[in-house]
Amino acid sequence: MPKIKSRQTNNLIRVFPLVALIWMAFAIRLFQLDTQSLWYDEGITWYLSQFSMPELIRWTAADIQPPFYYLIVWLSTHFFGDSEFALRFPSVIFGILAVPLMWRLGRLTMPSSAFLAAWLTVFAPTLIYYSQEARMYTLLVCQSCFASYLVLKIAGANNCPPSPYHFKGMNWSVVAYTIVMASALYTHYFSVFLLIVHAIYLCRRRSGWIILGSIFLCFSPWLPVLFARFGDDPSYWTGSLKLNEIMLDVWISFTVGGKREMIFEADGQWLAAIFGMVFVGCLVRFVQKQNLLYPCKLRVCDSLRVNSNLLFLLAWLIIPIGLIYHGGRIGKF
Repeated sequence: MPKIKSRQTNNLIRVFPLVALIWMAFAIRLFQLDTQSLWYDEGITWYLSQFSMPELIRWTAADIQPPFYYLIVWLSTHFFGDSEFALRFPSVIFGILAVPLMWRLGRLTMPSSAFLAAWLTVFAPTLIYYSQEARMYTLLVCQSCFASYLVLKIAGANNCPPSPYHFKGMNWSVVAYTIVMASALYTHYFSVFLLIVHAIYLCRRRSGWIILGSIFLCFSPWLPVLFARFGDDPSYWTGSLKLNEIMLDVWISFTVGGKREMIFEADGQWLAAIFGMVFVGCLVRFVQKQNLLYPCKLRVCDSLRVNSNLLFLLAWLIIPIGLIYHGGRIGKF
């Protein structure tokens, strides 16, 4: 009994900082949520929430964004109304959920840095900004974190099912991943870049091809719409992109947590400066904890695990950027 109580106490001590971060994220994202009126894109969200469900789906089929997020907002407005607060509140919820999801993903990839990852998720100016906007971006962050966590579990599991239709003894991570990744494709088309990164891990085993095929089947009803939109509307892909601009935007996003136009605003400069200093401190601490400066101190198994995790995280960062850059050079898909 003393050992059980001690284990429970240790679990509570470990989880308490995460719970505190979640409450902090909730408070920050609710602060002045309805102070500003809706801007144009949020107005589109409100406009679609007034439609019936079939009308909403038909409208998004002629737009550059798929319907999943709009359906969530459509459902929420039927219960909570269509005020600025009500329209933005789903983004708040997704912004809060991103914190434990990032922590869980960190526990799976770099356990010693999981809390730092959750902390940065709470205070990243970009995530705060989009958590207070009636758009789909924080939903996409949640889906990306959850899907990445699941794909790493699947890739590391020894009991992946031979077929997604074989329910007895099924690895439910496979089912969850298929649903989450398919919903991400129905949320934002750029989630296909994340799917490409995941495919590198999944295709190493036969069951991975079955999982990818299941996702394809789930999204196949919308594929004609996708190809039609890319053929008719060039606004989704603006043309040639400059590599230096891409790298600058990525660097700014990761070091100060915002976009260029956001951090140049007076209200965002102090937050960007603080976040940037904390980010650099976390990066230094991460390098020290992982003994990356002194690889000779790592055991072979630890080195392989760290390198594998780093490769996954780097692939998540680099491959989408490379594909976007390549797509920009050819104009569009």
